[in-house]
Amino acid sequence: MKKVLPFRNSLFTQISAVLIAITAVAFIGLFSFLQVTQDSTGKGSAINISGSLRMQSYVLSLTAARSARLPEAQRAEEIGGALKEFERRLSSQGLTDAIPNDPKDELRKTYDAISGSYFSTIKPLAEEVIHSPETELTLFLDTIPSFVSKIDQFVLDLEKDLEIKTRQIRIGLSLLMLFALLLFIFVRVYLRRILFDPLEELSSLSSSVRAGDFSRRSSYRKDNEIGNLSDSMNFMIEDLSRLYTNLEEEVKEKTADLNLQKDAIQLLYDLKNILFTAQLEREHLDKALLLITKRLDACSAALGLRSAGSDTLRFIAEADQTNYPPVQSFDIKLNEVLKKEYSILHFLRDEQKYSLACIPADINTTQLTLLILFKEDANVRVDREFTKNLGQEFAQAIDNSQKSVESRRLALFEERSTIARELHDSIAQSLAFSRIQIARLSTELHKGTVTPEVESILDELKLGVQTAYQQLRSVLTTFRLKPKSSDLKQNILSILDEFKERDGFHYTTDVELQSFELDANKQIHLLQILREALTNIEKHARADQVFVTLRPIASGKFRLVVRDNGCGIKGVKKEGHYGLEIMHERTRILGGVISIEPAVPNGTQVVVDFTP
Repeated sequence: MKKVLPFRNSLFTQISAVLIAITAVAFIGLFSFLQVTQDSTGKGSAINISGSLRMQSYVLSLTAARSARLPEAQRAEEIGGALKEFERRLSSQGLTDAIPNDPKDELRKTYDAISGSYFSTIKPLAEEVIHSPETELTLFLDTIPSFVSKIDQFVLDLEKDLEIKTRQIRIGLSLLMLFALLLFIFVRVYLRRILFDPLEELSSLSSSVRAGDFSRRSSYRKDNEIGNLSDSMNFMIEDLSRLYTNLEEEVKEKTADLNLQKDAIQLLYDLKNILFTAQLEREHLDKALLLITKRLDACSAALGLRSAGSDTLRFIAEADQTNYPPVQSFDIKLNEVLKKEYSILHFLRDEQKYSLACIPADINTTQLTLLILFKEDANVRVDREFTKNLGQEFAQAIDNSQKSVESRRLALFEERSTIARELHDSIAQSLAFSRIQIARLSTELHKGTVTPEVESILDELKLGVQTAYQQLRSVLTTFRLKPKSSDLKQNILSILDEFKERDGFHYTTDVELQSFELDANKQIHLLQILREALTNIEKHARADQVFVTLRPIASGKFRLVVRDNGCGIKGVKKEGHYGLEIMHERTRILGGVISIEPAVPNGTQVVVDFTP
C-alpha cells in the first residue's frame, strides 16, 4: 500500500521550493538589473541631450549676435527658431525620463533650476533682443555663460549619476555571481544530502545484496520518498535474507539428502559386491555388517535368523566391534520386532543409552532380521526405506546363496546318479554274477567231500562278496538319493516321514540350520548320517518316538542329535558295522566328531558336532 507523505516532507515539495526560490531571486535580480540598465541607458541619452543644450545655448547666443543687423522679422524668425530648438531639447523625453520625479533629488533640482533660468531669464532676454538688439544684446550675451555653467553642472551631475548606476551594476553583477556561486554550493550540498547520498547508500546496499550480503540495512530514516524507498529496501532485504536463508537451508538439506542417497547407493553397491558371491559364507556376512557399521556410524550390527513359531533369534553374523556390547547381549523380544516393518528398541547398558534398529526381511524361505545398534544421542542417519533395502539385500543374498547351493546340489546329485548307473551297469552286475557263481561252486563242492579248510575259505569268500555287494548297494542308494526340496529342514522332514511310513514311529524336530549355511556336499553327508541313524533305529531300537534336533551350540558350531526311546545299546563297536564306519567317515568330512551313547532315561542318541 502506498504511503501518503506530509506535503512539507516530500522531496518533490522541497526541491520545488528551492527551484521556486532560485527562480524568484533570479527574476528579482534580472528585473533590478534591467531597471538599472534602463536607467543607465536613459542617463546616457540625457547626458547627450544635456550636452546638446550647452551647444544650443551657444547657438542661441551666436544667432542673437548675428541677427542683430538683420531686419527684425528675420531676426525674430532665427532667434525664435533657436529658442524652439532649445525648448524641444530641454523638454525632450530622453532627458525628462532620466530626471527623477522626486523634487528633493539633486538632478531634479538642477533641471528645474536650468528650466526656470531659461524661461525666466534667457528666453525673455532673447525676445528683447529681437525688438531691441542694440540695448539688450550685450546683456543677453553676458547672461549666457552663467546659464551654460548651470548646464555644465547638470551634465556633470548626470555623469556622476551614470557612474553611480554603472558602479551599482558592477556591484550587482558581482553580488549576483557570488550569490550564484553560493547558490550552486548550497544546491549541490542540499541535493547531495537529501538525494544523492541516500541514493548512493541504496546503490551500495543493492550491490551488497547482489553480492549475497544481507546483513546491511539502510540508515536513512527521513519521512520522504527516499525514506519510503529505504524502508522498502530494508523490508525487501529482510525478505530476501529470509528467503535466501531458507533457500540455503533447503539447498543444504537437499545436498545432505543427495549425499545420503549417494552414500546409500554406494553402500548398497558395496554390499552387493560382498554378498553376491559364488559361495556365501559367514565371513562375507561379517564383512558386510562391519561395512554397514562404519558407513552408518553405528556401534555394531548383527544378522539373526528367525524360525517359525520361535520367539528368539539365532544370530549368524555380527560386526566385530570390541568397543561396544554385542547385539546378541541385548534382550530382544522377537514378537515385538515382527509387529512392524521397522522398529526401534531402547536399552540402557553401563549408563549408556542405546537404540537398536530392527528390520525384518523375508524372501521365499529366508526369514531374517537385520539389527543395527546406535548410541542413543547419535544421529541415526538412516530411514526406514533404506534400512528395509539393507535387510532385503541380505535376504536376497541368502536366498540367492540357497538357490546356488541347490543348483550345485542338483548338479552333484546328477553326477552321483550318473556314477550310480555306471556302478550298477559294471561293478554291481559283476558282484551279482560272482555271488551266483559262488553259490554254484558251493553246491558243487557239497556234492563231494569238503574239507573244513575249504569250507572256511568258501564262507569267507561268500562273506566278502556279500559285504562288497551290500556296500555297493548302499553307495548306489546314496548316489541315487535326491532331496525333495532346496530347504534343509524340509529334506530332514521328508526323510523322517519316509521312515515313519515304514516303521510307524512318531518324531519331533527342532532345526535351526539354514540351507545357505551348509554347502551342497556337506548337506548330503549330514542327511546320510541322519538316514543311517534312522536305519539303525528301524533295525535295532524298537522305538516309537524319535527326537531330531539341529541347533547351534557355540560360535559357528552346530550339533545334530538323533535320539530314540527304544531298548538302547550296551556298547558300540565299529568293527563289522559298515553303517557306523560310514557315519564316522561322513562326520570327518563335515569337520566334526560323532558319539553314540545311551539316552536318558532310555534309548540311544547319536550326537554329531560339526562346523558348517
